[in-house]
Amino acid sequence: MARRPAGRRDETEMSLLLNNDDEAGYSRGSNEQLRFMVLGGDDALMDKACGTILGERENSDAFTFGILKPKTAHVCGREVSVLKTPSYWLEHLKSYYILSNGVKSLKNDLQYFELLLFPGTNAFLLVNGDVKNSGSEYYLLKALSGVFGKEVLDYCVVLFIDETRHDDPRKNTCLKMCGGRYYILQNTDESLDLLFKKTGAMTQWKSSNFFTNNWEFFRKAENYFETEYKKKENTLRIELAENKESVENLKKEIKDMKELDAKKDTEFNERIKDELNKLAESKDRETKLRSELAALKSSENQMKEKLKQEMIIHEDREKQLRTELAALKSNENQKEENFQKLKEEMIIHEDRETKLRSELAALKSSENQTKEKLKQEMIIHKDREKQLCTELDALKSSENQSKEKLKQEMIIYKDRERHLKDDKIKLQRDKEKLQREVEQLKDNKKQERKTYESKKKSCMRKRENWIEESRNWIKERDLDEREKQLEIREREKARLQGDVETAPEE
Repeated sequence: MARRPAGRRDETEMSLLLNNDDEAGYSRGSNEQLRFMVLGGDDALMDKACGTILGERENSDAFTFGILKPKTAHVCGREVSVLKTPSYWLEHLKSYYILSNGVKSLKNDLQYFELLLFPGTNAFLLVNGDVKNSGSEYYLLKALSGVFGKEVLDYCVVLFIDETRHDDPRKNTCLKMCGGRYYILQNTDESLDLLFKKTGAMTQWKSSNFFTNNWEFFRKAENYFETEYKKKENTLRIELAENKESVENLKKEIKDMKELDAKKDTEFNERIKDELNKLAESKDRETKLRSELAALKSSENQMKEKLKQEMIIHEDREKQLRTELAALKSNENQKEENFQKLKEEMIIHEDRETKLRSELAALKSSENQTKEKLKQEMIIHKDREKQLCTELDALKSSENQSKEKLKQEMIIYKDRERHLKDDKIKLQRDKEKLQREVEQLKDNKKQERKTYESKKKSCMRKRENWIEESRNWIKERDLDEREKQLEIREREKARLQGDVETAPEE
């Protein structure tokens, strides 16, 4: 049952808070759900109170409120449930000479009605239409306290409908048991909203804002489900820790892969730099060889020019000799007289001619030797040119090979980069899978919670069915008892009528 916490406010202070027409200053705010149990002995007043609380005051047919089932409506931003108790309870309690016997007979019904407002009642409203005419309603409060204990009176309020017939409603005897709490319910939205706020203020210093007689059951169920929830939570935490470890391992592998790729990139860049340096060196060598070739060509051109100049000199000498010969011939024709002298001169000239011829032969032989030397040098230069061409071709082929190697390495690098991108995409997919698994675990947790709630509801339904069966059995028993009482009364009436009829005859 609801426990009273230490240091609770005085009941007079609570009654002042509840009876103040202004807004309750200590209210915890509007409850989302409110559950009321309406008690009383006048069906018309109880129907009117239930219809007003449910906001159905414009519909007069709604005031005829059914029993044995709570009626729910959305009023003033709250979900309000109202359960009307039978009005014959009061007559039943009046019929017993000893009140405790009447309370025992209503115990099962009260417990059943209390279970209908699960998990508990926020306020018990005792409906009354007059201040003085309230002695009989006192029995209902006694029955509540006899079944549920005196703590239930902390949740009871005397409810007056519309304006009271007398000025001071505190003269009502039921207010003493309810701690002086009462409320005058009028047919307006403001009055309803104020009633809801004051019921919240009434329970703010209590351990719970609703009354229930099944705290032990709730505690056991709470402990059981709390242990189950903790077990599942521990398993989920272990799985999450394992998933985190796997994710961390994957991150480490990714880091190692990145480091290896960085190392490979640096090595590849160094290799490219070396190859580029080698290419630069080969280009330098090629430029040197080309400069040497240019120098050889220039020297060859110089040698050709020298040979040309020497040939020109020899030709000039031959021309001079021919002119001299021509002059001699002309002199022969003119100097026939000096024939001997001419013969001598001819001999001299022949000697000279022989000498010249020998010189010309020597010149020709030297010229041939120089030509052969030039030919040999040209052959050597051609061989050198061929060697240089072969070297250039080798350099070009090596350069092409290095370019092909670079292209192949670039292709390999691009393939590696593509593989790394694929690995990255796979890792992202694995990460998404892990996130989905975590979400699935959460969804499974929610589904387990829903299954637990459905099982709980099914248990409550079974309990309600069992209670309904017991209530039906109690009803049948009460009907049998009532039928027996009616038969006894009819017999007494018949006996009295028989006595009255026999009396005049005598």
